[in-house]
This record gives sequence, structure tokens and C-alpha cells, in this order.
Amino acid sequence: MKFMQKWETRTDNFYLLLAFFAITLSFLFFNLMENDRSMRYYDQYRLTLQQMNELEHRWDTVFYQKYRYLDHDETSHINKLFESKIAFLKKSALKEEFGESVFKDFTKLEEAYRKKKDLLIRFEALNANLTNSIHTMYDLKKNINIRYKDDAKILDLVNELFFNVGQIYMGIPYDQERFDQLINSLNICMHDDKLLRYLCLHLEKFSSEVKELDEIIQKNSQVGLSTRITHMAEEMSFVYNQVREKQKVIAIGLFALSFFMLFLLVYSYLRVKKNTKELLAFRYAIENSDNVIVITDADRHIEYVNEAFEMHTGYKKEEVVGENPNILKSDLVSPEVYRELNETLDRGKKWQGELINKRKDGSLLYERASIVPIFMDDEIVQYLAIKLDVTDYIQQQQKLQQAATVYESIGDAIVITDEKKKIVSVNPAFSNMFGYGEEEVRGKEPMVIMALREDTAFYRNMWHRLLADGRWSGRVENRAKDGRLIPIWLTIAVVKNEKGKI
Repeated sequence: MKFMQKWETRTDNFYLLLAFFAITLSFLFFNLMENDRSMRYYDQYRLTLQQMNELEHRWDTVFYQKYRYLDHDETSHINKLFESKIAFLKKSALKEEFGESVFKDFTKLEEAYRKKKDLLIRFEALNANLTNSIHTMYDLKKNINIRYKDDAKILDLVNELFFNVGQIYMGIPYDQERFDQLINSLNICMHDDKLLRYLCLHLEKFSSEVKELDEIIQKNSQVGLSTRITHMAEEMSFVYNQVREKQKVIAIGLFALSFFMLFLLVYSYLRVKKNTKELLAFRYAIENSDNVIVITDADRHIEYVNEAFEMHTGYKKEEVVGENPNILKSDLVSPEVYRELNETLDRGKKWQGELINKRKDGSLLYERASIVPIFMDDEIVQYLAIKLDVTDYIQQQQKLQQAATVYESIGDAIVITDEKKKIVSVNPAFSNMFGYGEEEVRGKEPMVIMALREDTAFYRNMWHRLLADGRWSGRVENRAKDGRLIPIWLTIAVVKNEKGKI
């Protein structure tokens, strides 16, 4: 049935909406999970950058340890840790998660790390040379002090040179130009003395390496690895906050959509539940109705009949489904009636009237029918016919009509009274026989025509037999309106209802 199909379509829409609601909740769940996953990765990145910053500061402390023996195992360990952090960031989905800009920051960070690493290697080599050179020069100074203990000029020159060396060693600002002049003076004074020549060579090399070491330290300060790490962390934080804000908006949108769909689901569920109840009530009503129920499609083909239809027509449901209701047609109804019926239904209006159909066995079936179009979305989808079997009523009416004809046309006088013996009706033969019109005797007792020529015992016996047997017959004399005495054969019958009341 189209009506049921459309109702099932609405029910299907409810389940479709329920499925869409489940999908929305799944998207919301996965979005929240993705947020959590991104946050966890971000925390790992941020922790890695913090560790890299700490390692960079530990590296920087190495550059402040000039002219001291360095722990190469410690610097190597720091380098390995830094390399592992670089490798972790390289393997991660940094570019996909944070974009091209953050990935470029990482590339620049890696370049700065390589530069710093090269500077550290050079620094360690120069620092080792300078540290060894300082110790060697002080050993030479001891020997020179012994050899030239009486040469005040040489000793003063050497002492002033080592005063500058001490300033350099302790990181105190010194006069580099003066230091170079003193080295030149020592070079002039050394003659062929090997001690002074060795000292001069060490001092010259020391001076040049000090300058080179200072350049390395200066370049290290310009590498800006710490700045790169901080900048990358800030960029990541900015992108992360943007993504989080976007995800927050999406999550709020999904929450709002979920609540809206939940409202629609509740509304649809209540409507479906209401429709279901109505349909169940409707189904129960039509299945258990004493009236014949026929439902056809829009093309007037039978889709459903109830048990009353089977009982009244003799047809089984399987015999009529898909057929036109004309299979019941008896051809005793005027074509005008059917034309009016079809025109009324075509206009979408309700039709009421009486039909004479045939049962399966060929007997006539009188029906009072009401046919209603069923609309859905402004379209006729079915017709509902409710029929009342009035065959018994029609037959009774026919019998009553026949009885009335006999009552009116029979030659015998008939009087009908109520239970109080008041005249209710008389037939024309009574009026002709006694001369009284119906209006003259209605509401009066039959005594009006009795001559009362019989004795009391006669009437007592009559009423006794009447009440006992419900019927009495006998010969009496009645008096007409004009006073004539009329001998008649009188029959009196008692009429009782189903409760035995007169």
C-alpha cells in the first residue's frame, strides 16, 4: 500500500537520521582523539626543543672554558644527544603537522647546529694547543729565569710578556698592540739563544691562536642556535594554538550539530511513535470492525480487506487483492450512481451512498457505503471504503412494506392497542366497518365499539385465556358509530418484546 510505503519511508528516514547522528558522533569522537593525538605530539616536540635548548647552553659553557683542559667525553655526549634530537625531528611528521614555515625553521636550526658543531671542534683543537703552549711557555720561562738571572733587561721583558699572558689566561683585557711589540722586542734580543727563540715562536703562535680563538667565540655568539630553537618553539606554539582553535570551532560545531540532530531524532521518534500508535489503533479498528473495510490504491485496485469483508461477501482476501471492486458489482445500480461516485472521488471528495452488490454465491448484498480519499503530501495515495451491510434491514423494510400493504388493503378490521389498552392505530377496513376515523379512536379503549351484550363471565374467561395463551378468538357483537349492532368474529393476539413485556 502506498500509504504504508510512505509511512515506512518516513520510518526509514528516522533510521537514516539516526545513522547520520551516529556518524556525526563518530566524527566528533575522532576529532577529539585527533586533538589529543596532536597535543601529545606537540608536547613531544616542545620537550625535544627544551632539551635541545638545555644542550645548547651546556655547549656554550665549553666556550667559556678557555685555556683549560676540556672533558671531551662530555662534549661528545652532548653532541650525540643533540644529534638524536635532530634525527627525531627529521623522522617526525613536522612538515605535515605544522606546515612549511616551521619546517624551514627546523632546517635553519639544523644549519646553525652544524655551524656550532664545527666551531666547537675548532675551539677544542685551538684550546688544547693554547693550553699546552701556556704550560710549555712557563717551563721555558723557568729556564730563562735561571739562565738570565743577572740580565735584568731580558728578565723584565720576559716578565712583562708573561704578565700579558696571565691577563689573557685569566680573561682580563690586555693591550694586544703592546703584547705584539714585546714579542718583537724579544725576537730582536734573542740572538742565537734557543730558549729565547723557542719562547718567541711559542709567543707568536700563542698570539695568533688567541686571536683565532676569539674569532671562533665571536662567531659562536653570532650563530644564534638558541635563538633558532626559541623561534621554532614559538612558531610551533603559534601554529598549534591556531590548529587547536580551529579544532575547537569544529568540535563546537559538531557538538551543536549533534544536539540539533538529537533534537530532530527525539522529535522524529515521538512522531513515529505517535504514528505507530495511530496505525496500530487504526489497524485494530479495521480488523475488528463489524463493518466491511476495503482499501484500494490510487488506481482503485484492492490492497486490503478485513475479516468482515470475507464474512459478508464470501470472498477470501487472496481472491480480491489486486482486483477492482467491480467484481462485486450486480448491475442493479444505475450507471449514474457510479459516474457520480467516480467524479466525486476524482475531485478528492468523500462519497456516500447505497450500493447493491453480489456475494460470491450470487446472492444480493445491500450496502451503505462511505468512500474517502487518503492524501499524503497533497497526493491521493489510497481510497478507504467503509461499508455497512443493510441487507437484513432492506429485507425487513420490504416485509414491513408488504405487511403495511396488507394492513391497509385487507377487508378485515384491525385494531392495535398499547399495553394500557389504548388504541394506537386502526386500518381503513375498521373505519369502513364502524364509521370511526382513526383520529376519533386513537388514545381510547376498544370499549368505544363494544355492545357489552355478553355477561361478565364471558369477558373474564376471555381475558384469562388471552393472558394465559396470548391469543383468543370468539364471536361478539360490536356497535357502530351510527348505533348499528354488528356481529363479528373477533381474534385478539398479545404482542410481546424480547423481554416478555406486552
